[in-house]
Amino acid sequence: MKRESACCAVILVGALAGPVMAGVTFIFDDTPYLEPGDSPFDLSGPGSDFFLEDFEDGLLNTPGLLGFGGEIRFPSNFTDSVDADDGLIDGFGLDGHNYWAFFGLGGPVARFEFDPKVLGGLPRSVGVVWTDGNTFATTFFEAFGPNGESLGVTVHLLGDDKHQGATDEDRFLGVTFQGGISAIEVRATLGRIELDHVQYGDIIPAPGVLALLGLSGLLSGRSRRRLA
Repeated sequence: MKRESACCAVILVGALAGPVMAGVTFIFDDTPYLEPGDSPFDLSGPGSDFFLEDFEDGLLNTPGLLGFGGEIRFPSNFTDSVDADDGLIDGFGLDGHNYWAFFGLGGPVARFEFDPKVLGGLPRSVGVVWTDGNTFATTFFEAFGPNGESLGVTVHLLGDDKHQGATDEDRFLGVTFQGGISAIEVRATLGRIELDHVQYGDIIPAPGVLALLGLSGLLSGRSRRRLA
């Protein structure tokens, strides 16, 4: 069931790190994200075009998604997957998979990019679930527009001292922008970060696709007029 308490603003432990481009909305929900139904996005409703990468097949292979800076983490005593990914909501994510980043200048950086050639455009809505990190780390969430420009950065203090699959600290980080989102980054000041449930959709067609759609409609209209 879709959680109604999901909010469309940065609140409580999140704050804006600088200017945000007009029309951009950052989303932060300061309640545990335990299953896809906790997303503020409609991931499975009729007509939904959202993709959800949960890494549970051991691969990053949803269409048009590329990952940089980390790797897939398989089930282990230290894996922190979204709670429901192992089939049970029981407070532990040890038996699931996720994506973790553990190196980078100044701290770990995980970047996800969206391929407009594969998707036919760029997503207007993107989210990811933070599942674990260093107790003393500051976490940054940044989104990028269609030309690689920064849409804004939010700052979060999310780490705790539980590093064996506990899920009550898991939080959703998201963004919407009608102009299209080409990439997101999650980075931290130290330690490592674990992420899960990369989700993206509400695709805005690329200019070339729009041109083709317009041409198709024009040709279709001409055909109908000839047949009339």
